[in-house]
Amino acid sequence: MGITPTGPCWLGADTCFACAQCYYGSQLAMGSLSGSIYINTSLSFLIELPAFVVCGLLIDRIGRRPLFMWSLLLGGAACEFLTSAFSLECLQCDLT
Repeated sequence: MGITPTGPCWLGADTCFACAQCYYGSQLAMGSLSGSIYINTSLSFLIELPAFVVCGLLIDRIGRRPLFMWSLLLGGAACEFLTSAFSLECLQCDLT
């Protein structure tokens, strides 16, 4: 039985690729934020630190797959909330 484009292995590879691209994109964008790049990167690490601890503690209790599923659902819900809560005018983006 091989890996097919519609199988669960293909979906997992797509999910991991998308998560990695979002993570590295946010890390590369640290230089374009206002303020010091060192402070921005340090704050990003301090935000990620509780997630590392919580995932390390929960992975043995509830398993890898449910933890992965719930983290993706919560992350997607947070993205949807932030997208709907802040409009382009609020962020002062100039798309022209």
